[in-house]
Amino acid sequence: RSSAASDVYKRQKEYQVCQLLLQGHSTKAIGTIMSIGYETVKMHKKNIYSKTFLSSQSELLALFIDILQSDSLEKDVDHLSIHVEEQ
Repeated sequence: RSSAASDVYKRQKEYQVCQLLLQGHSTKAIGTIMSIGYETVKMHKKNIYSKTFLSSQSELLALFIDILQSDSLEKDVDHLSIHVEEQ
């Protein structure tokens, strides 16, 4: 797999993990749902938290709620997705 393709694949997996975290799934459940190992899920979570400057699932959910409640929803969501994709 090329480096660019690998980066896209990794971002897609991180996005899936992020969605499942926001749905309240545990690390173990995410691994089962995505058919990946526990340590792989932990790596994706670590990357997500690093890219968003967060340190927990509850902080990720709080950020998501803040974005939903903000007056500039489109701008904030675009900013978050750009920030995550840049990493």
